[in-house]
Amino acid sequence: IMSDSWTIKAYQHKNGKRTLIEWATGFGTRQAREYFQMMYDTNEYSEIRMSRAKPSDITLYRKTEENSCT
Repeated sequence: IMSDSWTIKAYQHKNGKRTLIEWATGFGTRQAREYFQMMYDTNEYSEIRMSRAKPSDITLYRKTEENSCT
């Protein structure tokens, strides 16, 4: 079974270096396409990649109280 989960990574290239500046995973296909298109339309990134996520790539973090601003 192929999971319907996608990862999107956006990069900028400066001084010959590729830097990952935005990363998101866990999107369904339609949601991923919409997010990809939105990022593309901003014209902020020199490279955007969308790939099927491996289950090992998907990690969810919940913000804890101690990390939130007061």
